[in-house]
Amino acid sequence: METRFEVSTRRGPLWLWGRDTGRPVLLVISGAFASDDFLVRSQIVHPDVDVLRTHLPGNHCPVLDEVSMRAYVDAYDEALGILCAGRVITVLGASVGGVLGLGLRCASIGSRVIIEPPLLAAGLWPLHPLREQAPAGSGAFLLNILGIGPDDEQPVDHSWVLDGLDGAVTVLLGSDPSYPPREVDRVPSLVVPAARMRLERHSAITVQVAEGAGHNVPRDAPDVMHRAILRALSLDAARG
Repeated sequence: METRFEVSTRRGPLWLWGRDTGRPVLLVISGAFASDDFLVRSQIVHPDVDVLRTHLPGNHCPVLDEVSMRAYVDAYDEALGILCAGRVITVLGASVGGVLGLGLRCASIGSRVIIEPPLLAAGLWPLHPLREQAPAGSGAFLLNILGIGPDDEQPVDHSWVLDGLDGAVTVLLGSDPSYPPREVDRVPSLVVPAARMRLERHSAITVQVAEGAGHNVPRDAPDVMHRAILRALSLDAARG
C-alpha cells in the first residue's frame, strides 16, 4: 500500500507515492503523460529499499510556478532534501523524467539509471500526434519541454543537465533509431544522434543500447532495465 507524500517547495507542491521506513531510496520518475501506475510494482521487486514513485508536475499531481526543466529540478532537489535527508537515493528516470533525473544535484543522490532522455527536443517527429492527443492545458509543457508548438517546433536544449554530473550513471537507449522519419508501430528512440553523442562523451555516463527496444524500454526490454537497476542499487549499498 502506497502513501502519498506531499512536499511543499518554493516552486510549489510535489507529490510522491511509496513508503518511508528510513531505508535507502529508489526514486522512480515517470515520463510525459505516464499512467498513474507506472512501475507500480517496484516496491515488490525491490523490497530492501523505500521506493518513491513520482510524476512530472501537472501529471496526476499539481503544477509548479513555472513549466520548465529548471523549475522541475529546483523543486525536486528541494523536496528530496526534505524528505530523504541522510539517505542514499538511487534514481530511475524515464524519458522526460530521465532528463529531470540527470539534472538532480541533491547531496543524497547516488547512482542513476536513465532511460531514453530526450536531451535535445528538436525534430521529435514521433511525438507530433501529441498536439491532438495530449490532455487539455498541455500547451506550455509541449512547447517548453518537448519543443512542440501548435503549428511548428521550437528547439529546446536540456543538455545543461549534464553540467557537473558525476557518480555512476547508466543511460539506456532503445535500438530503434530516431531517424529517418518513417511509418512505425511504436515510438522509436527519442535520443537524436547529437544528444547521443553528448551522452557518450560524458565521463560519468555509460550508454547501453537495449536491443529490440523502442523508446519504451521498460515495456520492450524490462530485463535490461531491471539488471541496470540492480547494479545501481548494489553499487549504492556498497558505498553505504
